[in-house]
Order: sequence, then C-alpha cells, then structure tokens
Amino acid sequence: MKRSLAILLCCTLPFLLLGCIGGQPDAEISNHDLSVKHWSKLDQKRKSAIVIEIFEEERIYMSTENYQDNKSSIISLFDKALEKTPYQENNLKKSMKEFYNDRKITEDVN
Repeated sequence: MKRSLAILLCCTLPFLLLGCIGGQPDAEISNHDLSVKHWSKLDQKRKSAIVIEIFEEERIYMSTENYQDNKSSIISLFDKALEKTPYQENNLKKSMKEFYNDRKITEDVN
C-alpha cells in the first residue's frame, strides 16, 4: 500500500509542479507587456482601464460622463477588432492605438 502511494506520488509530482510553474496569470502582466491574445481573458474593469490609458496617451478627450455612457460600445468595438486580427502576438496597446487611428491592425515588425 505504501509503495503504491509512493509510486503514485512520484508519477503525479512532476505534473503538479508543471501546473504551478505554467505561466504568468494575465492579472500580473503589466498593461504595457500584454499582447492581443490576452484581451479576451481580461475582465471588463481592466479593459476599461486600458481603453482610458489609450485615450490619455493619444490625447483623445472624452468626458467621464460621455465615456461612461459609451463604455460598453467602445469595449465591444475593440473586442471584435482584436478577436478578428490574425496578429495575436502583437503588443496590445500598440494594436489598439493603430486600430483606433485607422481601423486596421498590421503585424508588428520587431
């Protein structure tokens, strides 16, 4: 019995360790380091914060009241654009700025 448990533990331990080391949760990645593929996994509060950051960086003025009224439409627009782009490895903020400016997302050339 003890031997069976020891064998079972030895066989499952590597998988448990790999699961713990698996990767960085999206919540711990800074907005600057996110890629397009992370967008769909973010909660609405974080998406909204990123949109506000983009507007501030691009000097796009929108009153708080106007933003609150249109927040869901703005986020839905980015949802659809970022979901459909084949460039899922692109930097998220760069892609969002590019889409906002000309409604296109092109491949990042690093």
